Amino acid sequence: MYNGSSSDSYYHQASDLNGYGGMAYYSSADCGYGSDSNNTDSGCTTSYNSSEIKYVVDAWAADKFKNDELKKVDNYKARLISLDDLTNNLGYSLGQVNPSTMGYVKSEFTPSWVYSGNLYWTMSQYQDSSSDVWIVNYDGNLSDNGVYNFSGSGAVRPVINLYKSKL
Repeated sequence: MYNGSSSDSYYHQASDLNGYGGMAYYSSADCGYGSDSNNTDSGCTTSYNSSEIKYVVDAWAADKFKNDELKKVDNYKARLISLDDLTNNLGYSLGQVNPSTMGYVKSEFTPSWVYSGNLYWTMSQYQDSSSDVWIVNYDGNLSDNGVYNFSGSGAVRPVINLYKSKL
């Protein structure tokens, strides 16, 4: 992960968030918190393939699954959950997040394991933003978060594609 100086290293470090690894999605000299603690997003990307998280998820999967247990689906053996996963398979739909905001909300069909625990990253860009991706909140609703934002809200929860024969 990018670490421009010791004074801003807090914003670029990994941490333990209730048993999950927490980290910024992406950061660079032009994306994140500078030495003056101000943020810049001119050099940010929401591309999962360019993110620090992809490197972490790939390294974790390579360490944990050494016997060809994982199948490549859509170019990934391991990845983060996507907005499509949440809306097509886990009961999310557009709805009223609060009195003034529409967004993606959980339904009665959404399993509690999807949103219990920590706030965590998805691999999906938030609308047309170049610096925000969707996150799953504690309450199950989705919101946006800056890719460089660590501040305790960036747990990493990998999704794996496991061969049925390896169960």
